[in-house]
Amino acid sequence: MHSDIEIGQAELEGALEILESPWPRREEVMLRELFEKEGLADAAKSREIVAFIRKSGLEPFRAPEPLPPIEEDDIHLIGWIALEPV
Repeated sequence: MHSDIEIGQAELEGALEILESPWPRREEVMLRELFEKEGLADAAKSREIVAFIRKSGLEPFRAPEPLPPIEEDDIHLIGWIALEPV
């Protein structure tokens, strides 16, 4: 992001977290078009990108809590097979 835009540090960091998250293909294509847009000053392009990120409605990726370790009591026998030599 260009440093001359008038955006607070917290808002800029939030936009970067969203930018680093997985994006749906449609929004990714639209974001690429903004990055490749010519004829805009760097600060104007940065403002457009941050505005698009905010309007996208996407949230920063938060990893889910890991599942607890499997205990021996969690394992239940569903079926078994016996093999005999022929």
